Amino acid sequence: MYRRAGVEPGWAQGNQITFHLSPPRPLSHGRRVVNEEALLDVLREYGPVQTVQFRSSTPFEEQVQTMANSSIFVAIHTSVLTNAVLLRPGAAVFEITPCNLQWGQLEQFMKTLTTAGGDIHHFAWRCENISHTHHHEAAQRRKFSHWLQRECMGEECVEAAVKVDVEVDLDEFRRLLDARLPQILAGESAQSLDVKWEDMPTLYKPAAPVESEEEASDAAAEQGAEMAAPRSTPAPPK
Repeated sequence: MYRRAGVEPGWAQGNQITFHLSPPRPLSHGRRVVNEEALLDVLREYGPVQTVQFRSSTPFEEQVQTMANSSIFVAIHTSVLTNAVLLRPGAAVFEITPCNLQWGQLEQFMKTLTTAGGDIHHFAWRCENISHTHHHEAAQRRKFSHWLQRECMGEECVEAAVKVDVEVDLDEFRRLLDARLPQILAGESAQSLDVKWEDMPTLYKPAAPVESEEEASDAAAEQGAEMAAPRSTPAPPK
């Protein structure tokens, strides 16, 4: 494919970031990044950023050249992520996944596809807070905007979930980049950095504070003292 597009094969070089812009409506019926400009500002902290918008009319050779020149590809969970297989070995995908796509492992499909060859990294920021979901169809907003992931297991809810817009938590996305980008650019293998889908949030969720042994002992002693303390009996009414 590379030679057909006039591209020499080889491993990814540099830190070029490519972000796939959300198509404007009515070309897009959902899965747009609401805070796209703010996310682009975050990405610029990590390297040069180019934006693209692949359409059905985009020549295949142009798509190959764009992906071959990208070390990092960032996009929301749509069919455009199938282009990730055109990345060079050692390149990486950072995917934005909407809430409530866990039915039938739907949300993991793109990672499965990208990593099948064993030499492309794939990580994802997974929307888990429904406050980051924006339904642009009023009927679906009224019906599904409050549904949690464990409740959205039916066809109708999943179909609504694939049409939503997503507001990315910028702090979490920055932590995700910090957790993996330096190692990717240092040339570490995709296998050594891989993370199971269900464990992705451990890369960007702040860890819960761990009590020291002394703090845990003090808390246990305090709780024991409260349980052992005599309880006052209320005086009978006169």
